[in-house]
Amino acid sequence: MPRHKQQRASSKRETKRLGGKCVIPPAIPDAQLPNLIFKRDREAETAIREYVEWQAPDEKVSHAERVTTEFVLGRKLEGWDVRTDKSRYWVITSPTNLYLQELFPSLDYSISFHVGITARVMSRPDSGVHPLEQALLSSAWRRWEQAAEALKQAEEAEEFQAVGMRCRECFVAMAKTATTLKIVHSGIPPKRSDAIGWCELLANHMAAGPSAEYVRKYLKPSRSLVGNWSIG
Repeated sequence: MPRHKQQRASSKRETKRLGGKCVIPPAIPDAQLPNLIFKRDREAETAIREYVEWQAPDEKVSHAERVTTEFVLGRKLEGWDVRTDKSRYWVITSPTNLYLQELFPSLDYSISFHVGITARVMSRPDSGVHPLEQALLSSAWRRWEQAAEALKQAEEAEEFQAVGMRCRECFVAMAKTATTLKIVHSGIPPKRSDAIGWCELLANHMAAGPSAEYVRKYLKPSRSLVGNWSIG
């Protein structure tokens, strides 16, 4: 066969091959995806699955895969791609929160948003004390909150000294309130101006008994450190 005819025939064969039908295989079911992950952390994955189903109780997680790990300001952040039977989320840890991918399509942007919002939340002072317990010493508690806010904003040495004065006011207010509580079972109660004496009495009341002696040592203030404060 002449050379030009061979080239023409080869061109036809190539055209026919390239023009053939291309079959795209179906997507892998979500339930099978976990078995294809090379380094699968089952314990962490279970925690993420439980968190999402707790936050979205009407949804069932079908797949959870860790996509990235970053360290920001000493915090380890993990970004997870989580699919459910209804939605798809980014789940970012430390502290953990989820973001609907329909509203947050970019994981990188979601991490930036997560770092910002959690930093603001964590900057708020939280004592972990129940409101009813705060109400028992409302005057002292109000001064403690003022001291905590002042500490957060302090920059100069004088401002930190002012925080110490607020703490002193808090301590004295607590002792002053304690004089109205019926915790003196026997003996002579401390003087009204003896803040440290009242704090020692409170410690004996809250951690009573021989088994709590170790705790009482931490509850009782040191006179050598605090000094002899008085209530004006």
